[in-house]
Formats: sequence, structure tokens, C-alpha cells
Amino acid sequence: MKKEMNLIDALNHLLLSKEIIDLELYDKAVYQINDLLILVQKENREEISNFLWKFKTIFQIKKGYIQAFSLIKNKEYLDSWALLAELETDIVLLEKNIDDIFSQKYKVFFYKEMVKNWQSLFPYKIFFSMGFTVKYYLCSICSEVVKPRNRCKHKKGMLYNGELCFHIGGEIEEIKEISVVRTPMQKICIPLIDYDYSIVDYVSERLQHPFDGWVPVKSKRTLKRSDFDHLDEDAICPCQEEMTLFKDCCFNKDKIELPHIDILFEKSLPPELENEIIRIGKKVLTNSI
Repeated sequence: MKKEMNLIDALNHLLLSKEIIDLELYDKAVYQINDLLILVQKENREEISNFLWKFKTIFQIKKGYIQAFSLIKNKEYLDSWALLAELETDIVLLEKNIDDIFSQKYKVFFYKEMVKNWQSLFPYKIFFSMGFTVKYYLCSICSEVVKPRNRCKHKKGMLYNGELCFHIGGEIEEIKEISVVRTPMQKICIPLIDYDYSIVDYVSERLQHPFDGWVPVKSKRTLKRSDFDHLDEDAICPCQEEMTLFKDCCFNKDKIELPHIDILFEKSLPPELENEIIRIGKKVLTNSI
């Protein structure tokens, strides 16, 4: 117990600091925690094993968020989007296994909110989703076959001696369909088309540090139909509600509502930068129509 507590105490400062963003330090911390986790698992000390898994996971989430911020700043949009989707999944699994004390201490709510905020800025609205049949599933903990009337004692998504339970699919029998959806299970399957990332850039260029605070405030702007006379009827409708064609949506309306986002930045900005934001903001709005 003393060895585990010494490691946790030594790494708490790194985990709770907003200033330290050296990814190598977080990698080393994860390796240290994982090595200790393996030792404790062999001794079947389930309570300590489960805590070490949670501790390692929040380290991985923080490291991933710092890395995603760097990718966004470098305009590596697809890689940053894939990492944000991975973080979203990791946070969901972590939240299933923690209490409010852990969540508040290690700011899990912050990462959950910021991942969602960044995702809201990306222009991806439709995704591909594959449907297929699987012959059977195995429990990752006990390797028993999982069936509706024959389930083992382990629950999917829960921790057992520092190991997460999940169901392993075996023998994919048939790929039934590939659908276009708005709310996929996996958010990384997107059509490769020419996207407009100006809003993502607008926010990332205003931030200097991954833990600088900001909040998107969504609203609607109503514009005259004549503002879209230049838009072809076979283009995606500017309302962006269902990503349908203009001719099948708002083409014959007198007025059209567009999604609009205002960004509230936590840190005050110098006057010259505020003027730059206004200029860029106008450009973003112009590009949107």
C-alpha cells in the first residue's frame, strides 16, 4: 500500500497542474502506473487495481487532450478529430467506474465538456456506419460466451481487478449495410470532402494554452432568401439541419435560419487582438453564407 500511495502522491502534482504540458512526462507517468498495476493485479488486490486503472486512464485522457489541442493548432484536422472521438469514449468508460469525488478532484467534467466543445466546431455532420452480424461474443474477463439467456457475472464497461470488461465479437458472418447517419457509434468514419474549418481555426488561433477556457454559445441567425441567390439548388442547404440539398429544404423559403456560434473566451484580450477577432469573425460569417 505504501508503494502505491507514494507513486500516487508523486504524480498528483503533474496530473492536477494546468501548466505542465510536456507529453513525455505524461507518457512516463502512464508507464509507471501501468507497471505497478500489473504487480497489484497479480496479487488480486482488486480495490487498489481498480483505482490504478482509473488513475492511469485520467492521465491518458489529459495527455490525449493536450495532444489533440496541439493537432488542432497545427491544422491536422482529421487526426485531431479521431483523437477527440477516442477521448470521448475513454471518458464515458471512466465515468462508469468513478464516483463524484474522483470526478471533481481530477476535473473529469472539464475534459468531457471541452471535448464536446471542440467537436461542436468541426464541420462534420454526416458519417458512415457499418451494419453486420456477429456469430457470438466473448466476455473479456472470463472468456464465457455472452448470450441473452446465458450471461456471465461480469458487466460490460465495468472494472474487475483493474481490467475493463468488454465483449469480444467472434466470426463476423455478414456485412449487411453501410449507412449514412448523423449519430454514429464511431465518429471517425466521415466522407472525405472539402470542409470549411474556419471556425475551428478562429478559436484555436485565439488560444495559447490547452487549458485556456472558452465556451461556445449556439444560436440562430435569420437571413433573407436573396442572400443565397448565388447558391446552386444542388448544394447542401445552408441551414445545415439535415445536410439535405438546398432544393429539397429551404430553397423556396422567404427567410432562412443559419446555425451561429458565439465564442466566449475566459481570458481578456488586448485591444489589438480584440480588433483582430472582430475582423476574423466577420470573415467567418461571410464564408458561412
